[in-house]
Amino acid sequence: RQAGIALSNARLLERLRLSETQLRESEARFRYLVTASPDVVWEVDREGRFTFVSDVVERLTGYRPEELVGRHMSEFIAPETIGQAQRQLQDAMSEPDRVAVARFALRRRDGSSVPIENFATGMVRDGVLVGGHGAGRDLSERNRLERDLRRQAAEIAASSERAHLARELHDS
Repeated sequence: RQAGIALSNARLLERLRLSETQLRESEARFRYLVTASPDVVWEVDREGRFTFVSDVVERLTGYRPEELVGRHMSEFIAPETIGQAQRQLQDAMSEPDRVAVARFALRRRDGSSVPIENFATGMVRDGVLVGGHGAGRDLSERNRLERDLRRQAAEIAASSERAHLARELHDS
Protein backbone atom coordinates (compact mmCIF):
# COMPACT_ATOMS: atom_id res chain seq x y z
CA ARG A 1 0.00 0.00 0.00
CA GLN A 2 2.82 2.39 0.90
CA ALA A 3 4.62 1.54 -2.32
CA GLY A 4 1.46 2.45 -4.29
CA ILE A 5 1.22 5.77 -2.47
CA ALA A 6 4.92 6.42 -3.12
CA LEU A 7 4.51 5.70 -6.84
CA SER A 8 1.44 7.92 -7.01
CA ASN A 9 3.31 10.74 -5.23
CA ALA A 10 6.29 10.31 -7.57
CA ARG A 11 3.98 10.66 -10.61
CA LEU A 12 2.32 13.73 -9.09
CA LEU A 13 5.72 15.31 -8.36
CA GLU A 14 6.84 14.64 -11.93
CA ARG A 15 3.65 16.27 -13.29
CA LEU A 16 4.20 19.21 -10.96
CA ARG A 17 7.79 19.65 -12.21
CA LEU A 18 6.60 19.45 -15.80
CA SER A 19 3.87 22.03 -15.12
CA GLU A 20 6.37 24.35 -13.45
CA THR A 21 8.72 24.04 -16.42
CA GLN A 22 5.89 24.79 -18.86
CA LEU A 23 4.81 27.77 -16.75
CA ARG A 24 8.37 29.18 -16.70
CA GLU A 25 8.65 28.75 -20.47
CA SER A 26 5.28 30.43 -21.01
CA GLU A 27 6.26 33.30 -18.74
CA ALA A 28 9.56 33.70 -20.59
CA ARG A 29 7.69 33.90 -23.92
CA PHE A 30 5.27 36.46 -22.46
CA ARG A 31 8.12 38.57 -21.03
CA TYR A 32 9.87 38.49 -24.40
CA LEU A 33 6.72 39.70 -26.16
CA VAL A 34 6.26 42.52 -23.65
CA THR A 35 9.87 43.68 -23.92
CA ALA A 36 10.04 43.31 -27.72
CA SER A 37 6.72 45.02 -28.40
CA PRO A 38 6.83 48.59 -29.76
CA ASP A 39 3.61 49.22 -27.80
CA VAL A 40 3.23 50.27 -24.18
CA VAL A 41 1.86 47.27 -22.31
CA TRP A 42 0.09 48.22 -19.08
CA GLU A 43 -2.08 46.99 -16.24
CA VAL A 44 -4.24 48.94 -13.77
CA ASP A 45 -6.21 48.06 -10.67
CA ARG A 46 -9.97 48.73 -10.34
CA GLU A 47 -9.33 52.35 -9.38
CA GLY A 48 -7.17 52.99 -12.46
CA ARG A 49 -3.77 52.99 -10.70
CA PHE A 50 -0.93 51.43 -12.67
CA THR A 51 0.28 48.08 -11.36
CA PHE A 52 2.54 47.42 -14.37
CA VAL A 53 3.88 49.46 -17.28
CA SER A 54 6.37 48.18 -19.87
CA ASP A 55 9.69 49.92 -20.51
CA VAL A 56 8.45 51.34 -23.84
CA VAL A 57 6.66 54.06 -21.84
CA GLU A 58 10.01 55.76 -21.18
CA ARG A 59 10.76 56.13 -24.90
CA LEU A 60 7.30 57.57 -25.55
CA THR A 61 6.82 59.81 -22.52
CA GLY A 62 10.12 60.22 -20.70
CA TYR A 63 8.67 58.61 -17.55
CA ARG A 64 10.30 55.44 -16.22
CA PRO A 65 7.86 52.59 -15.47
CA GLU A 66 8.62 52.71 -11.75
CA GLU A 67 7.54 56.37 -11.70
CA LEU A 68 4.08 55.36 -12.95
CA VAL A 69 3.36 52.26 -10.88
CA GLY A 70 0.99 53.11 -8.04
CA ARG A 71 -0.14 56.38 -9.64
CA HIS A 72 -3.49 56.97 -11.31
CA MET A 73 -3.52 56.73 -15.10
CA SER A 74 -5.32 60.07 -15.42
CA GLU A 75 -2.15 61.86 -14.25
CA PHE A 76 -0.43 60.86 -17.50
CA ILE A 77 -3.19 61.47 -20.01
CA ALA A 78 -3.44 64.79 -21.85
CA PRO A 79 -6.32 66.73 -20.23
CA GLU A 80 -8.10 67.35 -23.55
CA THR A 81 -8.38 63.58 -24.15
CA ILE A 82 -9.05 62.31 -20.61
CA GLY A 83 -12.74 61.70 -21.44
CA GLN A 84 -11.92 59.13 -24.13
CA ALA A 85 -9.54 57.28 -21.78
CA GLN A 86 -12.05 57.23 -18.92
CA ARG A 87 -14.83 55.94 -21.19
CA GLN A 88 -12.54 53.21 -22.46
CA LEU A 89 -11.65 52.10 -18.93
CA GLN A 90 -15.34 52.07 -17.95
CA ASP A 91 -16.17 50.00 -21.05
CA ALA A 92 -13.36 47.53 -20.31
CA MET A 93 -14.49 47.19 -16.69
CA SER A 94 -18.19 46.81 -17.51
CA GLU A 95 -17.58 44.22 -20.26
CA PRO A 96 -14.25 42.59 -19.35
CA ASP A 97 -14.41 40.01 -22.16
CA ARG A 98 -14.63 42.66 -24.87
CA VAL A 99 -11.70 44.65 -26.26
CA ALA A 100 -12.34 48.38 -25.94
CA VAL A 101 -10.45 50.60 -28.40
CA ALA A 102 -9.87 54.33 -27.91
CA ARG A 103 -7.61 57.08 -29.13
CA PHE A 104 -6.24 59.64 -26.71
CA ALA A 105 -2.93 61.30 -25.89
CA LEU A 106 -0.35 60.55 -23.21
CA ARG A 107 1.35 63.45 -21.48
CA ARG A 108 5.11 63.53 -21.86
CA ARG A 109 7.43 64.66 -19.10
CA ASP A 110 8.17 67.87 -21.06
CA GLY A 111 4.44 68.76 -21.21
CA SER A 112 3.90 67.82 -24.84
CA SER A 113 1.71 64.86 -25.74
CA VAL A 114 1.90 61.73 -27.86
CA PRO A 115 -1.24 60.37 -29.59
CA ILE A 116 -1.94 56.69 -29.00
CA GLU A 117 -4.44 54.06 -29.99
CA ASN A 118 -5.18 52.01 -26.89
CA PHE A 119 -6.61 48.50 -26.66
CA ALA A 120 -7.99 47.47 -23.26
CA THR A 121 -9.83 44.60 -21.61
CA GLY A 122 -10.95 43.96 -18.08
CA MET A 123 -8.97 41.61 -15.88
CA VAL A 124 -10.93 38.95 -14.00
CA ARG A 125 -9.35 36.63 -11.42
CA ASP A 126 -11.38 33.90 -9.72
CA GLY A 127 -14.55 35.46 -11.10
CA VAL A 128 -13.81 38.89 -9.63
CA LEU A 129 -12.98 42.00 -11.66
CA VAL A 130 -9.58 43.18 -10.40
CA GLY A 131 -8.62 45.80 -13.00
CA GLY A 132 -7.77 46.19 -16.65
CA HIS A 133 -4.86 45.66 -19.01
CA GLY A 134 -3.93 46.42 -22.54
CA ALA A 135 -1.51 48.02 -24.95
CA GLY A 136 -1.12 51.50 -26.39
CA ARG A 137 0.41 52.17 -29.80
CA ASP A 138 2.11 55.44 -30.73
CA LEU A 139 0.20 57.10 -33.58
CA SER A 140 2.64 59.96 -34.24
CA GLU A 141 4.16 58.50 -37.40
CA ARG A 142 0.81 57.24 -38.67
CA ASN A 143 -0.77 60.69 -38.17
CA ARG A 144 2.16 62.34 -39.97
CA LEU A 145 1.86 59.95 -42.91
CA GLU A 146 -1.91 60.54 -43.13
CA ARG A 147 -1.36 64.34 -43.14
CA ASP A 148 1.25 63.96 -45.90
CA LEU A 149 -1.09 61.76 -47.91
CA ARG A 150 -3.96 64.29 -47.62
CA ARG A 151 -1.60 67.13 -48.63
CA GLN A 152 -0.36 65.16 -51.64
CA ALA A 153 -3.94 64.29 -52.66
CA ALA A 154 -4.85 68.00 -52.49
CA GLU A 155 -1.79 68.91 -54.59
CA ILE A 156 -2.69 66.26 -57.18
CA ALA A 157 -6.30 67.48 -57.30
CA ALA A 158 -5.14 71.09 -57.75
CA SER A 159 -2.67 70.06 -60.44
CA SER A 160 -5.35 68.06 -62.22
CA GLU A 161 -7.73 71.05 -62.08
CA ARG A 162 -5.01 73.35 -63.48
CA ALA A 163 -4.35 70.89 -66.31
CA HIS A 164 -8.08 70.70 -67.03
CA LEU A 165 -8.34 74.52 -67.13
CA ALA A 166 -5.27 74.74 -69.36
CA ARG A 167 -6.85 72.26 -71.83
CA GLU A 168 -10.10 74.24 -71.86
CA LEU A 169 -8.23 77.50 -72.47
CA HIS A 170 -6.21 75.89 -75.21
CA ASP A 171 -9.33 74.46 -76.86
CA SER A 172 -11.16 77.79 -76.71
